[in-house]
Amino acid sequence: MCSFVGYLAIRSLMIYFKIPVAFYNASLYDAKVFADASSFYFSYLGDILINSALIFFIATLIYKIPKGVSIKSTFWQLFADVLFVIIIILSSLQIRLLIFSLVNNSTISYNINDLFNFSAYSLIGILSVGFLIFAFYLCVEKFITMYIDHKNFLGILFAFLITCIATAFVLSKSNQSHVFDYLWPLLLVLVSYILRRFKASYNFINIGVIVLMSTFIVSTLFNKYEQLNKKQTYEAISLGLTDRQDVIAENEFNKIKDA
Repeated sequence: MCSFVGYLAIRSLMIYFKIPVAFYNASLYDAKVFADASSFYFSYLGDILINSALIFFIATLIYKIPKGVSIKSTFWQLFADVLFVIIIILSSLQIRLLIFSLVNNSTISYNINDLFNFSAYSLIGILSVGFLIFAFYLCVEKFITMYIDHKNFLGILFAFLITCIATAFVLSKSNQSHVFDYLWPLLLVLVSYILRRFKASYNFINIGVIVLMSTFIVSTLFNKYEQLNKKQTYEAISLGLTDRQDVIAENEFNKIKDA
């Protein structure tokens, strides 16, 4: 926990004071490529790459903590578990927002069906999201591994799934978005649970299932937001042309009136 806070503090200071300066002169920090003024930690493509790699590194350290290690105080153990679950949930929401931001606030193409328009920036964006997806999976698997042998775990997991599904429907209705935007984490939760329940080893096939599921999630979200962004662009162009025609028609009408 202290290591996580330390990494967060150091990274926050680096972003705030723009250290090292050489990074911010690189093309990954070009606002013409990508910029999101509403986010402190994911303002530029370079920050997204560095932060996602750091989050993946921290998730790997958390995953490697031995199963028997626990906090002696029951209260603080419960507090740590609840905090861990909250972080997992918030991280899943952040991944969705990040993918939307990468598509909506950049000039980068993420159209999976048009690979000829892919650039190095496209690959960096997808790689960054990949880091976050796998970090999310490692944290989910760590939590499941810690409590899968608990006698009430299956009931707790079922209640958690029902709560997440209900919340996803509420959020999708309020934000007028598709329910998959919020339900995709459950796919990885189910994969992790099945693999741990049957104590499956991480062979080529099982790793392939995880990668395939993650690829499906990332490609689906990127394609969805690409199409949405394209639709908004066409609507803006159409509106601009309509306004222009209105001005021309009004000028012609004034000429006829004056005549």
